[in-house]
Amino acid sequence: MRDKAFVHIIESPSDEDMLDGRTEGKSLASLLTLAGIPHCYNLVATEKTLRIALYKSLPHEIEKTGGKFPILHFSMHGNPGGIGLTDNRVITWDELCHLIMPVQQLLQEASLDLLICMSSCHGSFGSQMAQTKQGYIPFKFLIGNRDSVPWDDAAVAYKVFYHLLFKGLDLNHCYEVMQLASHNNKFEVYNGQEVHLNWINYNQQIRQRLIEETAQRLQRRRIIF
Repeated sequence: MRDKAFVHIIESPSDEDMLDGRTEGKSLASLLTLAGIPHCYNLVATEKTLRIALYKSLPHEIEKTGGKFPILHFSMHGNPGGIGLTDNRVITWDELCHLIMPVQQLLQEASLDLLICMSSCHGSFGSQMAQTKQGYIPFKFLIGNRDSVPWDDAAVAYKVFYHLLFKGLDLNHCYEVMQLASHNNKFEVYNGQEVHLNWINYNQQIRQRLIEETAQRLQRRRIIF
């Protein structure tokens, strides 16, 4: 794994977090340095700097590492509707999906797929980004917590996860151990293709139900008249 991937950390702490020196992403970067795990740290505060981290810093790092594929690690506050930046701008999951899509397109053209790790509260809600009608699903796998996750749980969980992943262990095994290490079983892993197919099937069922209900109402009207 060390020869194939690197962790692209994008951190956007609140102003209070910065004042208190609470930066989970920077702490993770220090540990990855000690472990010899390739990574790149990006501190962003606005949507503009988020775009720079994705569209300028990321391609540069891919070229710098000789074509290694990125693992996107988002370290910031979040809620079921999206993620928050330092300037209090909320990036909805739909907006983040559109921001990430060009990255995934480039990776898939190179026969690579994107792993996203959400180190934020309600990060697993990011799985809904795979509920898209566009041709590209924005990630292969996404890991996140379905609840409000304490900083210490997130820090321990992802440090263990990357330590094992870059030793070449299976993704599901790394995921299971990160739950045990953090003593937090609310971390979840999603397969983008499965989320997408389930969403399509659900919409088809809803559409079929509406067709049947409409047909029944029309039939009742014929009986009445």
